[in-house]
Amino acid sequence: MEFSGMDLTAVQKAASDLKTQGNKTSVLRDEIDKLIKSMEDLWVGADAKDFVYSRWPKESRKMTTLGEKLLGLADKLTRQINDQVATSSATSLDGGNESWFFGMRNAPDYGENDKGEAYKAEAVPPETPIDASAITLESVNQGSFGDCYFLAALAGLAESDPEFLANNMQLNPDGTYTVRFYRANPETGNIEPVDITIDPVVSSGGAGDASGNPNWVSIYEAAYAKYLDGSQVDYDDLDGPLNLGGLPRTPYLALTGANPEVGYPGIDGLTEMLKNG
Repeated sequence: MEFSGMDLTAVQKAASDLKTQGNKTSVLRDEIDKLIKSMEDLWVGADAKDFVYSRWPKESRKMTTLGEKLLGLADKLTRQINDQVATSSATSLDGGNESWFFGMRNAPDYGENDKGEAYKAEAVPPETPIDASAITLESVNQGSFGDCYFLAALAGLAESDPEFLANNMQLNPDGTYTVRFYRANPETGNIEPVDITIDPVVSSGGAGDASGNPNWVSIYEAAYAKYLDGSQVDYDDLDGPLNLGGLPRTPYLALTGANPEVGYPGIDGLTEMLKNG
């Protein structure tokens, strides 16, 4: 996927490969160090002493430096991707005002914080796991947007049926993601699937993992923002009418195509539920 002279997918892969090799270098250094220590009673003499106390420490430092350089390059590439995404100029069509972003009409709106400062675009690494094993309740962490109602529905499904969420999300060959939602056909009233495709870019103020990094939740959140808007990713839409958020039953229907059962169990019922965990 190319924009403003950059092949995003290729650069993301290069950053991922550099990070992997940097980590492997550190692991290999530690394994060699353990092996040498395990041979202390087996290998004795001047050569052993020279290798263990002089030559190996030097080589170990070289491996440490190499690993740090590889990780530094990976981090630099990732930051360049994020900066490019955030500042990429739109291509004008026939001199008009219409713009395109990653092949999508109109640039996404990544939202603002309470001070009116715009959040930045953040690239989703291509190695981000989106299989059922990665979809857990603990991996759902709200960002700065008022979409707890959506994340509550998503977390419930992550706990009860992670494979369903995994099957409704895919990484496409061009680096984009497609997430399946559902919506009632206005003419027939029938619930029909709606496939939402987004670029591998999310808001820095959005949901993510416990460390604030993009994960599968970030992809679902961005796709839901586009689902609500109808044409582009607009994080402001997540806050609901008058910035009052919403109820989980609405995104639950969008996520599953089924109407949830809604009821109030009463104080006794809530007490019993809390006892049962």
